[in-house]
Parts: sequence; C-alpha cells; structure tokens
Amino acid sequence: MQSITELYRIIALKDMGFNLEEITDLIRTKNIDVRELVEIHVNNIKEEIL
Repeated sequence: MQSITELYRIIALKDMGFNLEEITDLIRTKNIDVRELVEIHVNNIKEEIL
C-alpha cells in the first residue's frame, strides 16, 4: 500500500511541474509540507511567465 501512496505522490508532483530531480529530493524528504510545495509551484510558474 505504501508503494501506491508514493506513486500517487510522484504523479501529483509531476503534474505540479516538478522535474524528476526535484521529485527525487522531495520524496526523500518524508515530511513534505503541502503549503511549501504549492508556494514552490507558484514561484516556478511566475518565473516561467517572466
């Protein structure tokens, strides 16, 4: 069951636009703060726009 949860976490991070290196780093961090992830994602989008 843990593998399925991790797979969904990877898919969600990929859908948010994180690359594989970033996803690897985030997955290794067991305590992922969702607010921090959203903030990173928003900042990435802002950078793409500019």
